[in-house]
This record gives sequence, structure tokens and C-alpha cells, in this order.
Amino acid sequence: MSGVLVKALSPSPESRLGEAIDQFEGSLPEKHKSTFRTLRSQSLSTTPSPSDVMRLTAEVDDHTSKKFNSACFGPRFTNFLYGVQRFAALGDIVIGGSQNMVACGVWALVRMSLLSIVNLSTYIDKLSSLFMDVGRSAPRYQEIALLYPRSRKLRSYLNEYFIVVVGLCRYIFEFGQKSTVQQFVSSLSDAHLKTLQADLDKWASSIKEQMIVNEAQESDTGKVLDILFQGYSSDAKAYLIVDGLDECDEEEKETVVQALRKIQDKLKVLVCVSFRETNNGPKPVTNQLLATRNVPLPEDNPDIEAFIEAELERRLRQKRLTIGDPTLILNIQDALLRGSQGMFLWVTLQIQTLCTMKTDHAIRHALANLPKDLPETYTRILQRSGGGGSDLALQAKTLQLVLAARRPLTTEELREALSVIPGDATWDPSMVLNDVQSALACCGCLLAVDEEEFTVCFVHNSVKQYIVNGLYSVNNTGSSLKDAQRMLADVLVTYLNYGVFGTELSRARAHPILAQSAPSKIVQATMGSSSTAHQIAIKYLKTRRQPAVDMSRVIAEARSSLKFSTEHAFKFYAYAEKHWQDHVVYVSGQEAAIFKLTSKLVYRRASELNELDKSFWKRIQWAAENGNRNVVMLLIQAEKTDINATDKDGLTALMRAARDGYKDTVEVLLSLGNADVEARSNSKSTALMWAASNGHKEAVEVLLAVGKANVEAENNNRWTALMWAASNGHEETVEVLLRVGKAEVEARNNDGWTPLMWAASNGHEETVEVLLRVGEADVEAKDNGKSTALMWAASEGHRGTVEVLLRVGKADVEAKNNDGWTALMWAARDGHKKTVEVLLSLADVDAENNNRWTALMWAASKGHKDTVEVLLTVGKADVEAKNNEGWTALDLATRNKHEDTCELLQLYEMANRIPERQ
Repeated sequence: MSGVLVKALSPSPESRLGEAIDQFEGSLPEKHKSTFRTLRSQSLSTTPSPSDVMRLTAEVDDHTSKKFNSACFGPRFTNFLYGVQRFAALGDIVIGGSQNMVACGVWALVRMSLLSIVNLSTYIDKLSSLFMDVGRSAPRYQEIALLYPRSRKLRSYLNEYFIVVVGLCRYIFEFGQKSTVQQFVSSLSDAHLKTLQADLDKWASSIKEQMIVNEAQESDTGKVLDILFQGYSSDAKAYLIVDGLDECDEEEKETVVQALRKIQDKLKVLVCVSFRETNNGPKPVTNQLLATRNVPLPEDNPDIEAFIEAELERRLRQKRLTIGDPTLILNIQDALLRGSQGMFLWVTLQIQTLCTMKTDHAIRHALANLPKDLPETYTRILQRSGGGGSDLALQAKTLQLVLAARRPLTTEELREALSVIPGDATWDPSMVLNDVQSALACCGCLLAVDEEEFTVCFVHNSVKQYIVNGLYSVNNTGSSLKDAQRMLADVLVTYLNYGVFGTELSRARAHPILAQSAPSKIVQATMGSSSTAHQIAIKYLKTRRQPAVDMSRVIAEARSSLKFSTEHAFKFYAYAEKHWQDHVVYVSGQEAAIFKLTSKLVYRRASELNELDKSFWKRIQWAAENGNRNVVMLLIQAEKTDINATDKDGLTALMRAARDGYKDTVEVLLSLGNADVEARSNSKSTALMWAASNGHKEAVEVLLAVGKANVEAENNNRWTALMWAASNGHEETVEVLLRVGKAEVEARNNDGWTPLMWAASNGHEETVEVLLRVGEADVEAKDNGKSTALMWAASEGHRGTVEVLLRVGKADVEAKNNDGWTALMWAARDGHKKTVEVLLSLADVDAENNNRWTALMWAASKGHKDTVEVLLTVGKADVEAKNNEGWTALDLATRNKHEDTCELLQLYEMANRIPERQ
């Protein structure tokens, strides 16, 4: 689904739990609202304890025994209530703030709902049994208070669990408020109760698994901390500097912060953590550590001046920076200080660039045009270093391999990988780069080589982000992370198909080779590195005038210094052997040569699948997400993966392929893999919904034709595939769903919205017209608040959509919602002048809502002068009309201090009074 829409409709579990409680409270009659608030306040002042659980079960027993004169039902609720009590206690001990209010709200509404069950004489046994079953898996762990603040997943799962609890309680409570006759007519839905119970069981299982994982992580971290504590006495003062924490993922960050807190509790340690400025900043860290203080680095960092001076002096002494005019060094110093903005890396890169310049003129020109920030710096470095032609291609390939590698590659591994031509599986030693430094030089100073490990990495993580974010391009063609992953995958698949692995001889007899007749390829094949080649080359020079010299001894001596195994002869082999499963899912599956090599690799190494990683099913998801139809097909045929396995969001491989519109991959998953087309994600979305929401018409057609997908399936909010397509304005997908899928055009979500309302609200004219003409949508359908599609389009100012609804749908322009609002009032209130003009051709300009407000009053009260003018001049609105409080449009404009609008209304009044006096 589109990232913006998903983000907008999918707030955090904590927020959704708060919203669920607010909705529960909002649905209560006034007398019950007062009871709920009182119970919540009591819970806030005195945290619910285990004794409160016993009192509540006793209270339930007392009510049921009096009402039904039957056996005790209270104990059936005990385990469930203990889980709720633990969560409420978390709010007081761990969470605090607004989340404490939420946790206590859960306890209050659960209490109200359970006591309401006593009114359901027919259902008391069924419901108490339901809560007893749910209670068996309810989260009642003693350690939960310890682990809750440390685990993001645990927090998320707990909140998801109690969102379902709130939904269950609301359903039961609202049913309990019905009369006996209404209860008899409607009855409790067994299917709905079973769905809720299944959801509770699922989240309870996730909580249990996360508790196990967290406890295991605690043990691992604990061992490391024990070693640290043994090395320092409790009274020893220590300093701990942590850099790069903001580059870790959330799980890693939480683990480190938890360890830091434990260290603070036991040792006298001062912790310094560096952070870049982000939306959250250091808050996730500082909130968990003791006595924290934020010290922002100023742009005029006093250390930067000393750094610039020291670096320039060092480069001058090393004679790496050469200048003709000695005073030029002062100009360099001043320019760097002005442009640095406190960034040491920026300064370092500029100095390195200046060191490459050969004249004072070139240096002065560079100082006059220094890049403003790091991205611009990186662009210039790559443009200057890449040159053109083959160098530019080598630059791109080098950056991509470094970016996509699972671990930093060594210089020799990189040299070998760069020499691979994707698709050409013929090993040719003469094609191997003689020196990897030539490739590194193409990337300027953006790559660094570790002096000890000889591994290649980016000089700074911001270079990696620069490439990942698409700022880097080759020949004006974007280069992204996927491009890099595809390049390395193609290289690796080709490399492992070379016919030389496993064919080396462990022992070799040195046959005589005369210097003049030694075939170059034979010599090359014996060489393990370029340094060895250099030694042999020198020997050749010295023996050229001695043709009878036996070169076999020279070559044998060179080889004897090498352990001539596959691992040493082919430097990239160890990496390829270990990580091929990770990379194969990204290969260019559409290219025939690559597909052929991939097929050979997968079939030849099928026995290795799942051996190294029991979560191999994730790889088929990655292949599906990349639309790699052929790789998906190979992995299915290898029969080494669960095609319907889900990720943390409940997404299957089919959902990922459908979401990104890879119809061929969707077809393979359905026809060969028998993928479950009706599988649901955590939000209860199906593959059809994902495809429809992103407008992938062809994927939708495959899901309907091959998968026989249920077009009427609903997610958590009762959204259908048609609603998603209509909401995002994918008119072609909407038409397919209507014509081929026979989708219900009048389906409604939880708020009573139809697909037409969503399309109209978002201003999708073409989609609205398709829904009206093809789907024959009811243009007068009303949502839960009695608003129509026309009202929603008008309120958002979608003039073209309003015109379509009036022209094609013949929408009733005078329809009113629960508050008596018309479409004209909505448009006027929000100052949509052009929409008002369209509506005025049919609408009653002086129509009043329930409080006798007119469109003119709304426009005036908000200060929309242009709209007021249209209502007066075109609509001839009654400027003297008064609302229930006796206020006119002028009164409202005056009250809200809209001077221009007041002046316009006064002039209009005066102009209308003159003819009356005459």
C-alpha cells in the first residue's frame, strides 16, 4: 500500500490502544461515562493489585448468585483479570504519563464489562467459559515489569493484545445494554467471538515467545556484563564513550542502552553518547539512563578551528599539500572554517581534495566554490574521480559491491569480485584486475581500507546513506540499494558457476618449462596474488637473455609459499560459499544467462538450503518482494521453504509480490506454490487488498483469475480491496474489481464509508466516475454521521469531483448530515471558493443547520473573504440571517477579528439598504 496512506492509517499500537479506549468511552451513555471515569480515577490513585482481582471475582459471583441463583462463575475470570491487573500495574510502575491513564482505562472498562455480563442470563455460561479459555494464555508473567521498558516488540505485542481486549469488552458491554427483546433478535455472534478469541491467543503466543527471546538475550548480555564487573571495582571511576549508536537498528539500540543502565547501577561510570540530530534525537536513550544531560554541538565548534590548523600543518609537513604562495594557506584556513558548519568530516574531505590540486589557481578556484554540505561534497568527489567510460562503470560497480556485501570485503575479495562479468561463467585469469587500488581510486576518498584487516568500507556511514537514498547516479541513471544487491547477486551467481572450484590438485610435479616457451595462462593460473606475479615478472626479465633457464623451479618456489586451496587461490570463494543464499534472491532473474546460472546453482546446492539458516523462508519473501519470478520458482521447486510463512507484520511472500505489483511472481506463487490467497496480515489485509491499494491492476487480475481471491474480504477496519483502490484513485483497478470481481460497490467500513465516499473525499474524479457508471454506486449513501460523498468532496474542496457527482450521479445538493450540514456549508466553512461557485448553481444558499447556521455564517466566522463575496454576489445570501444565538454573519466575523471580512459585509449591508430607503 502507498507508504503515506499506510503510515497515516497505521499509528503505533500504543496510540491505537488509547484510541480504542476513547472510542469505548465515547460509545457509553452519560451515566456509564461517569462510572467509567470514576473507576479510571480510582485506578490512577490506587494501582490495581492482586487483591482487587479477588474482590472483583467475588463481586461477579455475588451478582450472578443473586440474579440466577446458580453456581459461581467468578473463578472463571481470575486468570484473565490477573493479566489485566499486571498491565495496569505496569502503567504505575514503569510507563507513567499518558500511558498510565491508558493502562488504568483498560482495567476500568474490563471491570465495567464483566459486571455487565450478569445482565446476560442466556450467555453468562458461554462468556465466562470464553474468558476462562482466554485466561489460560493471558500474559501474567512476573518478569514483565522488568522486560517491558526494554523491548519494543514486547510493548507492541502487549498493546495489540489489549486492543483486542477493549474490542471484546465493548462488544459485550454494548450487547448487555440492549433490552431482552433486542438481545433475542440480534444474539451474540459466535463467529465474532471466536475471531476475537483467536486474536487474543495469537498475541498471547507472540508475547510468550518474546518473553523467551528477551530472557535469553538477558542471559547473553549478562555474561558480558559479568566479565566487565569483574574487571572494575564498584568504587573505580570509569569513562565510557559510545559512538554510532544512532546507526544501530532499534533492537540493537535497546540492548546496548539496557546494558549501559546496568553498568550505571553498579559502577561509577560517566557515559558520553554521540547522536546526530533526528526526529527522536537521543530521547530513547536518555529516557532510560541516569542523570542525563543533552549538550548540542554548536555550529561554531571551537574544536573545529584547532582541527583545521592541525590538519593543514600535518599535510604541509608531509608535503601532500603543495602551494606556491605561502599566504594561500591562510585563505584555505579561513574558507574551511566558514564552510565547515562544525562538520569535521566535511573539512577532512575538502583538505584531501585540495591535496590533489597542482596549482594555486586551481586551489583558489576550489575555495571559491566549496560544496555546501556532505551530499554535494560526495557528488563532486565521485564526478572528479570517476572520469568517464570504463572508469565510471568501475566506480559504480565498486560502490555497489561495497554497499551490498553482508560484511566488509577484503581488498583481494573485492578485486576478484570486480573482475567477474555477470553471466559469463568462463574463468579467465587475464580478466582479473591487476590492482584493486585502481578501483578504489575511482571512488576518490569515499572508501577506506582498514590497515589491519585490509577490509574496504565507506569512509563514513553518511556516504552509504547518500547512495541508498538515491542521490548517487551513474550516467544520470539512479543507483539504489536494490541495484547494488542485484549487482552483487549476479556477480556471486556467476562466480560460483566457474568450472574451477574443487578441481585443484593438492600436489603438483614441476615439469621443466623453458623461459621462452612458458604459456602465459599456465603461469597466471599458478599465481595466488598480484604480489607473487610481480616476483615472477622480475625473474622473467632477468632470465630473458638465458632461454635455457628452467622456469618450473621459479614457479614452484613461488607456489610453495602459498597454501594452494580453493580458499586461498580464489579469494572471493569463502565469502561466496557462505553468503550465496542471502544474495541469490536478488539476482536479475529476467535475464536468460543469469537465470540459467542461478538454476544450476540452486539445483546443485539444494541440499545446503536451510542448513545454515532455519529461517530460509524469509529469502523467498525477499525474492517475491523483488519480483524475482524465476528465483521464486526455483526455490519452490527445491521444496525447502514454507510458502505461507509470515514476517513480523504477518506478510506472506504472496502479499509482498502483490503489494509491489509483480504479477508474474504472483502467478508462480499461486500456481506452483499453492500460496494461500486468503492469508491475512496482522491488520487482516489480504494479498488482493495490497495489490488493489497500490493500483496493480494486472496483479489484481491474476489474484482473481488464478487465485480466486475473495473480493469481499475485509481487514480490521472492514476495508475491502475496492475501498483501497478507490481511496487511492486507481480507477483501472477499480474497474477490474467491479467488472471481473463483481465487488460490492456499497460495502461499508467501520465508519460506514463506501468506496465512493473514499474516492470523493480524496478528489479522484476518474475513480468516482467509474464507480458511478460501472458500479452504479448509490450517490446518496450516507456514512455513520449521515454524510454523503458530495459532502466529503465539498469539504475537501475537490471542485472537479463535486461536478462529477452532480453531473453523473445527480447528487442531492440539499442532503443534510446528523448536524444538518449541507455540502455548501462544508465548502464555505473551509473557504473552498471554486467549489462554492459550483454548488451555488443548485444549492439553497440560506439553508440552515441544526443550530441555524448558514453557509455565509461559516465562511464569515472563519474569515474566508473571497468565499463570503461569492456567497453574497452570486448566491445572494441573506446577510441579516441569525443563528440560534442571535448572531449574524457580521457578528461572527467581528467576534473572530476578521477585519477584511467585516468590511466586506458592512459594505454589502450598506449597498442593500440604499435602494430600500429610496
